[in-house]
Amino acid sequence: MARKKYTSALEAISYTGRDPKIMEFGKGGVDYNYIGQSCGGISSDLPMRSDGFTNCSALLIKNSQTLETVLLHLQEPYPIHNQTPFINQLIVNYVKSLKIDMGEKERLFPLISAATRYWSPKNFYDADYSKSLREEFKARMAELNKDKIVKACFVEGDLSLERKYNVGKELLDYLGILTIEEILVNTKDSWWYIACKPKESAILVDSRKLKKVFKFAF
Repeated sequence: MARKKYTSALEAISYTGRDPKIMEFGKGGVDYNYIGQSCGGISSDLPMRSDGFTNCSALLIKNSQTLETVLLHLQEPYPIHNQTPFINQLIVNYVKSLKIDMGEKERLFPLISAATRYWSPKNFYDADYSKSLREEFKARMAELNKDKIVKACFVEGDLSLERKYNVGKELLDYLGILTIEEILVNTKDSWWYIACKPKESAILVDSRKLKKVFKFAF
């Protein structure tokens, strides 16, 4: 399958040895969150790291005002049941911060939960929500995020499966996340690792075969 051009990195850092120093979190008093395969995490300050990517993808969702960021290691075509609570948490926190009526917030919260957990029939099952209610919710969330405060990014290597279209249409669109970036990294046919540094709005991708760490802004 033909792939798009590799995304231009802000910086490419070559290294020798087994691991690059720039990715060595947890040393020298630097704490971090480790995200396992098919797992997720959320942070606004601590770096998050995940490894073991081949045909997997990373999905990041970020509140650009608070820097709260979700990192998911996607092995399946969609986020799975243990990953969606992190998306729910970020979106609920965003809605809580908005200057809208408290009653509306209370009505939105269960719909946000439903959108993250149920509305992809290929992954879970359809809950008992009418199409008109879903579309009304979708339009309202897009309006609430019209300034693109909450945005998403897929990070992919050479062997990663295409996930943006389905996850966008069946999850992100409903949450008002219409700004979806893609980062394609030259990883060849080998493992790659990722780290997210929310406080620096930075993504680091370690291409193990090339022995280079590529730095991107997000």
